[in-house]
Amino acid sequence: MILKMMLIVVGIFLLILDLFMYARQKLTDGIGLGWAIVSATFLVSGIAVSTDAATYLWNGAKSVVLFAFAVFVVIILFLFKISMAVSVVVVKNQELAMQVSLLNQENERILQELKGLVDEKENIVRD
Repeated sequence: MILKMMLIVVGIFLLILDLFMYARQKLTDGIGLGWAIVSATFLVSGIAVSTDAATYLWNGAKSVVLFAFAVFVVIILFLFKISMAVSVVVVKNQELAMQVSLLNQENERILQELKGLVDEKENIVRD
C-alpha cells in the first residue's frame, strides 16, 4: 500500500511541477508533454499495481525498496532539471537565430543604401 501511495504522490508531484514549469515557459511543448506522460505513467502504475504484489515487494525488503525508490525519485528530478535547462537553451537559441536574421536584413539594407550613395557620388564627380 505504501509503494502504491509513493508512486501516486510522485506522479502528482511531477505533473504539478511539469505544468508549473510549462506555464513559466521553462519547458518547451515537446519536453513538457514528455514529462506529463511520465507523470501519468506513475499515476497509472500507482493505481494499477495490485495490492498483493506491492505487499509482497514491500515485505520482502523494506529498506532496499525504500532506498531504490529514493534513488529513482532523485534521478527523475535530476532528469527533470536537465530537461528544463535544455528547454531554456532551445528557446534562447531560437531567439538568437531571429536576432541574427534581423541583423542580416538590416546589414543588407545598409549596404544597398551605401551602394546607392557611392553611385550618386560617382555621378556627381563625373558631371
